[in-house]
Amino acid sequence: ARMPLRLREIGASAGLNLRFDRFGYDGGNWTWGDLASPLVLRNSVASGAPAHLNAQLSIADRRGCDLHPLDMAKEEDRIALQSFVWADQHDRFERLRCALEAIGDDPAPLDADDLYAWLERTADITPGSLRWRWTLIARCASTHLRAGKEIRHVRHRYSTRSSPSSIAIGRRRSLSLN
Repeated sequence: ARMPLRLREIGASAGLNLRFDRFGYDGGNWTWGDLASPLVLRNSVASGAPAHLNAQLSIADRRGCDLHPLDMAKEEDRIALQSFVWADQHDRFERLRCALEAIGDDPAPLDADDLYAWLERTADITPGSLRWRWTLIARCASTHLRAGKEIRHVRHRYSTRSSPSSIAIGRRRSLSLN
């Protein structure tokens, strides 16, 4: 049986990544997701395709945290998010506009919270589900060291509660703004 995903994002800003299943993905020789979505991300790969493209995802819940999250249900926050894109970056602005259209009036739930308190509060284990927690890594060394130490502490503390039907995974990604 497939386990439903419980998505958690640290530093979620507007929570767009938490709605990744609303977008389409086209790798040239493979596709995944909603190709009728306003946002279809295109990528050229030299060869091959990601494994398990035909797997059905079941997302039990999704939640993010940020010190100052933007609420995509509010027009002023959508405008603020768009203002962060440089004026000469037309392609990026268009991708953002399409992402906002794709999430419509159903943004991901976000908590305005300190990372450490939020990790502690959301580190619970739900039997029969797979928790996928990720963060986009910023380029601030002192923050990384403190955050990494706290994430390892919380992960270790709650890993002893895991069972074969409940697995926690931490994932780091680098964000390329190009």
